Amino acid sequence: MDPQSKNNEPEGLRFYHLDLYDSNEDLELFSEEPFQRRDLALQEKRKTSAKDLAKSYHRDKDKETTFEQLAGTAPSSEGTAAESGSSSTTDIPKDHHQSIPGTDKDIDTYCITCCVPIRALDQWGSEHEEHEVIPLISVVEIAKDELHKNVCRFEDQIAHLENFSSHLEEIFITVEENFAKQEQNFERQYNNVLQTLEQKYEENMQALGEEKKEKLEALYEQLVSCGENLDDCKDLMETIEGLGQGDNSVDVVKEPNSATGTSVRVCWSFFSEDIVEGYQLYYKRVRNDTSKEEETEFMLNVKETYSTVINLAPNAQYEFWVRALNRAGIGPASERAVYMTAPLPPVIKSKKIQSCEHAALVCWESGNTNPVDSYTVELSQLTEGEDGNVITESIVGIPNCETLIQLEPRQNYLLSVKAMNMGGSSERSKPVCILSTGTSFTLNEETAHPALSVLDDGFTIVCRKTESPKNKLSFHENSFTRSFAILGDPIPFQGKHYWEVNVDENLEYHVGVAFDNVPRDSYLGSSHSSWCMRHSATVPRHTYEFLNNGVSPEIRITVPPRRIGLLLDYSQGTLSFFNTDLAQHLYTFHTCFRDSVCPCFALEDAGTLRIQTGIPIPSYVMT
Repeated sequence: MDPQSKNNEPEGLRFYHLDLYDSNEDLELFSEEPFQRRDLALQEKRKTSAKDLAKSYHRDKDKETTFEQLAGTAPSSEGTAAESGSSSTTDIPKDHHQSIPGTDKDIDTYCITCCVPIRALDQWGSEHEEHEVIPLISVVEIAKDELHKNVCRFEDQIAHLENFSSHLEEIFITVEENFAKQEQNFERQYNNVLQTLEQKYEENMQALGEEKKEKLEALYEQLVSCGENLDDCKDLMETIEGLGQGDNSVDVVKEPNSATGTSVRVCWSFFSEDIVEGYQLYYKRVRNDTSKEEETEFMLNVKETYSTVINLAPNAQYEFWVRALNRAGIGPASERAVYMTAPLPPVIKSKKIQSCEHAALVCWESGNTNPVDSYTVELSQLTEGEDGNVITESIVGIPNCETLIQLEPRQNYLLSVKAMNMGGSSERSKPVCILSTGTSFTLNEETAHPALSVLDDGFTIVCRKTESPKNKLSFHENSFTRSFAILGDPIPFQGKHYWEVNVDENLEYHVGVAFDNVPRDSYLGSSHSSWCMRHSATVPRHTYEFLNNGVSPEIRITVPPRRIGLLLDYSQGTLSFFNTDLAQHLYTFHTCFRDSVCPCFALEDAGTLRIQTGIPIPSYVMT
């Protein structure tokens, strides 16, 4: 590797060229042929020469002569090689290997030309007489030497690979350390950025909320002032028109905000110099239907130019006209004026109120036969001051009997509703208290199986098994038919929502969430539209499953929970379960809630479930 490139690389990281470890020379341990003919001849010559020298110094003359004959006149060839300075096996005459019969015949040999071994009995008179042969024991020695060399090369290659493996391990450890450092740096930077964004978001939301509050209050004041001015102008125009008419001396004038739910204050003017002893005030109800039945007329004798008519129907229209009366008789009738009584106060459905830390969904009943023009919601924030409560917001122009109200977290509110029509506003409804400390929802009893019942507190579910056949049970159109289950109303608010369920460790139950269209003829958790935790009290241990579409992961819970906390997060698409007694996380579903979901509960046997709502989210749940 280039030294300069090593200096440019980051400290602690080393890179290696793989060509150093997988070249053909290192991988080729053994040649295709164990040994060549020329190699055998050369090695045989060296061994023969060595033997000749040893035997010439250590053996007697007879044995030396025999060795020279068996070796094929090796001393003469050795002497020739010494004189010429070089020798080759290919230069030895062929008859040197077979010159002395009876000597080579007693040993096994190896034919270099044919590369085959030859037994001693088959040497003479065979096809190898003119071939180049050497003793078989020499071939064995040569093979041993080659095998030894190959073993050495194999050991070198193993050491080479071990060195390469250690380098790879060192590189892997270095890369892993670098990744761990980078991960810590990224996580630290992410937390800093997230904290900064949260602070900016809270500051902006607080500023926007204050600005919105000021603008709404100013707008409400302007609307009230505008309405009063319009009523005054209208009355003034009617008065002017009445002054220009000389036919009728009596003109009925409307007073703004003169109606209640059961009464109307009627005023009129008399434009004549005649003496009037009294007036006759006539009125009857005006219906919007096409009925041909004539309404009954009523008459009151009045001394003054005004009168309050009582015992009227709320949110209804009435026609009024007046006649002047003296001793000469009764004068002509005035023009008819239509008054409308104020509507009855609405009735807030306190058990249907849903709320969280930031908003509340309130619904009410109109209480009136005829439709009203709009509704006004008045929201009072309860404080500990002398006043007790202060109206902080009024929402006007609500067209139907339901509205979503934005709240501030962890506050206590008092809410009332008024109905509005042409006659004015109704009295305030009976106020209800709303706490923005946590998520509150209600149970939809129309979805409950006939074996289930909800107690008066609205949050206690009781299962009473019955022996009656299924066809004799009274099912609602929207109730569960197979499992003893019930749904809560959908949670319409975005963000995080938390509630808890008190259970018995020997009770078999399902708790979780589901879409409103979950199949009513199946069990909770058996379809794609429900996510729930199921407990089965089996012998010898309790079984807990976290079901969606009938599939549950392998999870074992050693301590049976007696109070289960559920955290629903719309933004993250998660549903988490906790053992609140141990502050222990049990499991989390990860999905995408395409619509609002409903809390769901089911029992598989007789028992009771108690639900707790409106509680703050615990700190251990948010970590």
